[in-house]
Amino acid sequence: MARITTPTYVTQFAAFRDKHFKNGQWERPQGGLGAVFVVWINKTEEVSDPYPDGPDGYEALKSKHNLTRGKIKRDHMAAINQQFGVVEFVGRKAVTTHLSPDDVKAYQKACDDLQQELDSKIPRLPRYDGSLSGTTAISGQQLLNLL
Repeated sequence: MARITTPTYVTQFAAFRDKHFKNGQWERPQGGLGAVFVVWINKTEEVSDPYPDGPDGYEALKSKHNLTRGKIKRDHMAAINQQFGVVEFVGRKAVTTHLSPDDVKAYQKACDDLQQELDSKIPRLPRYDGSLSGTTAISGQQLLNLL
């Protein structure tokens, strides 16, 4: 399977985003952006073994995208946590009982600012066919009930 380094992926994704992500939304051309994205990445000189056309290649790129996005978020959250002295977590929730109310607000603002920056600089990829995500219409409880 094709491989692309993370720095190359990020620069290629940024160029793709600049062309197709406007006003906080992906363009929705007929047929979707998935195939366009695969072709875009495959044109990168570093990719000697191209990603397969179709949903399989797109899913491989989407995995790369999500891992990259996660790394960026983890690294930045580590810095925010260090700044505020947050070292304890219950599940995924930070324990902020040692912070003053103003520091809790500042911590939350820093987390929200990071999320907004991620959503604007490295937004989640759209579905392959350009349809809207189906998971937004169903709650976690409803999904649990399906199990």
